[in-house]
Amino acid sequence: MKSQKGSVVIIALVLVIIGLIGSVGYLVYEKNQKDTDTSVQQTKNATQTSTEQPSKPNYSVRYIYPNQEGEALTIQSEADLNKLPADFPAGAKEYLTKSINDAMADNTTDCMNTITVDKYNDINVAGGVGATCGGGAAAVWSIGSDGNWTELYYQDTPVCADLITKKIFNEFIETCFDDKNADGQAAETEFIPNPNGSSALL
Repeated sequence: MKSQKGSVVIIALVLVIIGLIGSVGYLVYEKNQKDTDTSVQQTKNATQTSTEQPSKPNYSVRYIYPNQEGEALTIQSEADLNKLPADFPAGAKEYLTKSINDAMADNTTDCMNTITVDKYNDINVAGGVGATCGGGAAAVWSIGSDGNWTELYYQDTPVCADLITKKIFNEFIETCFDDKNADGQAAETEFIPNPNGSSALL
């Protein structure tokens, strides 16, 4: 009888010990799972934050033909845009695509509209517009105050207010006209340095 009681007690103790080991193991497993989940989430968050950070624009001035500064690429069709350098700003290329397609609609056999581009950075592009039969104007395409690409065509000194609104920097237009007297007359003192300064200071 005593032997049977002893066996029952031993079995009960073994079961209790197994139960305790199982409980402790489960708690350890749960903690490890939580730690792993937290670690994975932190890694995801870090990756997401890193991915979402926008790259800073490249403000350095580059030339279409680096070894021939001042030499311009003439664009007469959408196919010519493929000759632009690989680092040419995508937004500007898209804007020029629409511009040349619109201009081509007015082409005749005797006169074709053209766009020229000679230098650029990620926010300003300089060149001109014209036609094979003559005429034209200097041009700067830029990311304006509203964040969209826009254009400025000019033959004489542009107005300072346009440079400010269109966010054109002095690497692309150095001087502008500020009609301080609001009389429409251009006095020598009203030609001033581009108030936007250099894009390199951004």
